[in-house]
Amino acid sequence: MNRTLDAGLCLAERLPGMIKLTRLNRRIVVVNPDHIYAVAAWPDTTLRLVGCEMILVRESVDELIAKVREYRQSVMAGALGGVTAADGIAGVMAGDRQRYDAGAEERRLHERTTTPVPPRRGGSQ
Repeated sequence: MNRTLDAGLCLAERLPGMIKLTRLNRRIVVVNPDHIYAVAAWPDTTLRLVGCEMILVRESVDELIAKVREYRQSVMAGALGGVTAADGIAGVMAGDRQRYDAGAEERRLHERTTTPVPPRRGGSQ
């Protein structure tokens, strides 16, 4: 491998929020998937980035979509502590239900232990 290719691989490993793609000249380019505005295949895969930059890459549109999907799944797994997205959603829903149940129990306990304040009679407030 040449030095530029090695540097691109090292950069991709150090920047987990990026995806590694290959330009038409076989040079590695590392792209933030959040900056991809549009992708087209005419005939080469063309990325349009948010800053109006265009990049031609060797990967097909389907390969690019798979890389972005893999990146997003890794972000979600990291945010959820290594749990898959489906498991994470079910866990969040179960956690919300537990918090709601605990909050309801606290409210019931509070209502039983406090005495109601009688409303004021007469006079202005």
